[in-house]
Amino acid sequence: IPDLLLRLKPDGTCLAYINPRHKAENFLPISHHISEILPPELVQKQLDIIEQAIVTGKLQVYQHQFVNQNRTICQEIRILAINEQEILAIVRDYSERKLLEERLIYSEKKMRLILESLTDIILTINIQGQEISSIDIVLTNNSLLINTSYTEIIDNTVHNLLLDSSNNGWLQKVIEVATSGKTTQFDYSLSIGADMLWFSAVISPINATTVTWVARDISDRKQAEASLKKSQALLSEAQEVAQIGNWEYDITTGKILWSDELFKITERDPKLGEPSYEENLQLYHPDDAIELDRAVEHITLTGEPYKLRLRLLKPDGSIKYTQARGQVKFNEIGEITRLFGTSQDITELVKIEEALRQESAARSILFRELQESEARYRSVIASMTEGIVLQQADGQITACNQSAEKILGLTADQMRGLTSVDFERHTIREDGSVFPAEHHPAIVTLRTGQPQTNVIMGISDADCAIKWILINSQPLFYPHETQPYAVVTSFSDITQQRLAQEILKHQAEQEYLRAMTDGLTQVANRRCFDERLQIEWSRLIQEKKWFSLIILDVDYFKRYNDHYGHQGGDNCLIKIAQTAAKQLKRPADLLARYGGEEFAVILPNTDRLGAIAVAELIQQAIRDLAIPHENSEVSPIVTVSMGIASLIPKSEQSPDHLIALADSFLYQAKKQGRNQLAVDLK
Repeated sequence: IPDLLLRLKPDGTCLAYINPRHKAENFLPISHHISEILPPELVQKQLDIIEQAIVTGKLQVYQHQFVNQNRTICQEIRILAINEQEILAIVRDYSERKLLEERLIYSEKKMRLILESLTDIILTINIQGQEISSIDIVLTNNSLLINTSYTEIIDNTVHNLLLDSSNNGWLQKVIEVATSGKTTQFDYSLSIGADMLWFSAVISPINATTVTWVARDISDRKQAEASLKKSQALLSEAQEVAQIGNWEYDITTGKILWSDELFKITERDPKLGEPSYEENLQLYHPDDAIELDRAVEHITLTGEPYKLRLRLLKPDGSIKYTQARGQVKFNEIGEITRLFGTSQDITELVKIEEALRQESAARSILFRELQESEARYRSVIASMTEGIVLQQADGQITACNQSAEKILGLTADQMRGLTSVDFERHTIREDGSVFPAEHHPAIVTLRTGQPQTNVIMGISDADCAIKWILINSQPLFYPHETQPYAVVTSFSDITQQRLAQEILKHQAEQEYLRAMTDGLTQVANRRCFDERLQIEWSRLIQEKKWFSLIILDVDYFKRYNDHYGHQGGDNCLIKIAQTAAKQLKRPADLLARYGGEEFAVILPNTDRLGAIAVAELIQQAIRDLAIPHENSEVSPIVTVSMGIASLIPKSEQSPDHLIALADSFLYQAKKQGRNQLAVDLK
């Protein structure tokens, strides 16, 4: 049943009408013209079709839509020429059908998005007795999880795909869940081709004979856990070699964490866990505990690091010497959030120092006692893990221990008679600059009479590999002399320790970079945008400077996706993002993917005119790409619409205010026809 029958003149004047369904929007009084119910742009089109019906004598069918009283009217018009003076127009309103179709498309898209975000595989398992009677498979995201296509899954059996003879335990878990009515969770692995994949499964009961099996691919997480475990093992090994333990104290939570090596150094049973702050102080000599407490109080007030030599009281009453270091970590507003540091067992070093002092005093006694003292000295030196070198006043090496030979890669005979500056090795500082020979700790000590501590130096070997060593030098004096007659240099290989630190640092940097980068376009992501926006907003409040934000949107991008496919859409977004980013010349400026086909540009210290200039550069650069867009209503190539907001931030405002302004101008640019920018010029 049509909604309206009209008899019209060729000029569009109504001769008669029938309105079966009595729809008000279709009403046209007799002798009135169609221009009174149709928009101007549709009137001429209908007159042209009337003329075509008269000329050809054939039925003409077309559709149009227009807005009437805030409602979109969709109509199908059939026009037939009765004669040259009369036209029959049959009008059918399909607005409700069109609305239902759009809602159905939206509902399907929404459901598809929900399914795509679900876990990797879902099974509905039906049980009969002690056997599985049937399994329904819903593959929601990644059909490669079981290395086969969806069609192959339907035509195969679940026992062939998953529940093979090596996984009979799964069947028992399914039966237990169905019987007990309790949900269970566990991890398992599958060999898929040449790969080993890990999954996390949750089995939940539906009723006494049916359960659901939800599995998620956790291979990446397992790999990350394995990498972290390996890194932690490397760090633990480095700490054990260097006899250095580390700790940290979270001020907010009051929690203390110790490394395994620190438990070994303090000889505290790890089963007891980390001590409280007060218990930690009780581990040290009372005088040293007071000094440590003062150092911690000072560091929490000033943030200045400390380095102390402390006497650790062992359970048997003996003393172990440690070198303690502490530093603080600040948050973004300058508050101290945690303390961290290291404790190194330097008992052997203290023993050497004491032995050296004893030997210095023994120089005035009989030669026999000197020989005995020297024998004791050599015994101590030989048993140390640190490298020890003895050099006379002229710098020549007269003795070294086996650890020194091992670390330096030279025999005692090769070193004897040389000085620290005679080695044909390239030495560098921590920053990579040249380490001058005259700055070697042993040479400095011989020249000044002052000990040198914790000097780090890199030494390249014949293969150009760098070995890092931590050096300490101690002068030896005859009684009543001010110039040393010799120097004892101790050093330890810290290459593995530095390597572990560099690995952890690199991993942290890579994780942070991935967390701040959009995976598709490789520009900053929404998280990076939010953090940078807050930082710049706070800074510009203090400086009272201009802050501009551009939000740009790709015109008719959904049509582009529908026509060129999602891969084409992804390539389009990549080109636009990379091209737009190249137009930003200052380090502080930032282009970020804001969401979907929207991007945002942060422009600190930029007023309205500057922001317009940047927006025009970006807009022109995107046009120059000349990316074809056949379904665009504004241009045959891809274009963008932009909203620009500029203001001087105030403390009573938030960054959301700037975003809302830019978004409103983007909406204005779209409303005005797209392929343009909109900005408040007041």
